Amino acid sequence: LREMTPDDHRALCRVLSDPDVMRHYPGPFDERGVMRWIERNMDRYRECGFGLWAVCLKDTGEVIGDCGLTMQDIGGETLPEVGYHIRRDCQRKGYAGEAARAVVEWAFLNTDLPALYSYCKHTNEPSIRTAAFAGMRFLFEYPDEVNGTTHVSAISREAWLNGRRGGAAAGKGTRSTLRRLPFPQTCATLGTEEAIAMDNYVTGAAIRSLREGRGLTQEALAARIHVSAKAVSKWETGRGFPDVSLLEPLAAALGVSVIELMSGRAVMNCNRAANMLRSRIYVCPACGNVVVSAGEALVSCCGITLPPQEAEVADEAHEIRAEAVEDEICASIGHPMTKEHHISFLAAATDRELHLCKLYPEEDARARFKRGGVRYLYAYCNRHGLFRSSVRR
Repeated sequence: LREMTPDDHRALCRVLSDPDVMRHYPGPFDERGVMRWIERNMDRYRECGFGLWAVCLKDTGEVIGDCGLTMQDIGGETLPEVGYHIRRDCQRKGYAGEAARAVVEWAFLNTDLPALYSYCKHTNEPSIRTAAFAGMRFLFEYPDEVNGTTHVSAISREAWLNGRRGGAAAGKGTRSTLRRLPFPQTCATLGTEEAIAMDNYVTGAAIRSLREGRGLTQEALAARIHVSAKAVSKWETGRGFPDVSLLEPLAAALGVSVIELMSGRAVMNCNRAANMLRSRIYVCPACGNVVVSAGEALVSCCGITLPPQEAEVADEAHEIRAEAVEDEICASIGHPMTKEHHISFLAAATDRELHLCKLYPEEDARARFKRGGVRYLYAYCNRHGLFRSSVRR
């Protein structure tokens, strides 16, 4: 990784002017837009000491994209974001993940930032996987005009340090790929309270909220899990964290599951009748695992807390065709089925059942389901997310 210069214009045009690479942006950049991009990052180097850097192949020095650190408006706050763009023919080779890990390490070694973020459109699974590879975990989602729904991942300094001690959060040998750039005091940073709230472990705010919700004092909670009230006070004020061996008894004392405790919110399932038309579908961006719940749930896979997929109305590129064949519905979709871009599964939902058929690249995107009572058909695209189509009765 190195600072980009105007000489990188042609190479970066192959990245930032590619409609496929920029499909999650409002649109690709023209040549003038790419030059403005370079100039803006050169300004960032001078003003902040960092920006998006050119990603170069070590063997040849060829520029294949950019990756770095910028200050971005995320949910109404100015936060440090790790961003990346890799040329289409160089994707799926680990370059984005390697570069993002290096940027995370550089930021925590050379700045006093307590946390780093990554944000993207909620259907941008490659970007979400890259953030997870860099050690980030899902934080929250929020609606916005550009993305519809924006997915935010983050990693705190504490979590990164814990990962380094375990040899997992930062790749070995990445430090030498970046120069140690100075960090000016004028750059925006996060306060202590925000740093505490960003930790990937149990937060003090979560413990306090759940404790008060149960009507417990700090002393009463301490007595239930056999610790001192002072220990509970330290957890709630961010001056310490409960030992991992205390998570299960702490969750039990607060009347929640461990995953609810770590997410900071209790789940209240309102779909008691288990109407399968209200099912929620979760897809892991790291391994592709698919999980279905009949109602509200907290689902975690590969260390990532998964948000439920929001089904969009099927557009022309993801139109689901339904043909009645005797007592079955034949669902199909005219969609590419390559390793890079394919339909991962088709599903059919009635008020009592949800049937899911896993699909694989290089095969036809079609499946048969029992006809009786089917109200919705679903298709999941590995690039664009979940789509739904109503079935005429």
